[in-house]
Amino acid sequence: VYVLLFAIQLQYNNNMTSVSKSKQTTAVTVRISPRVKTAAARQARRDHLSFSDVVRVLLLAYAQGEVEIEVKAKRKKVL
Repeated sequence: VYVLLFAIQLQYNNNMTSVSKSKQTTAVTVRISPRVKTAAARQARRDHLSFSDVVRVLLLAYAQGEVEIEVKAKRKKVL
């Protein structure tokens, strides 16, 4: 997993070198539970990453189709 994150981060860094400084980043606000944030930040520190690195790398991987998220709708009961 760490190798994948590192490879994606390198790709992100390479992509950003060709973009003008003023257009390199944008802020994103995400609502998550404090427990999830704390656990993710703790794991990021163990992996020698910042929380922001983890979010950025995962979003980039998702945008490039390297991560899939499965969403299922609950079926309503029919009376």
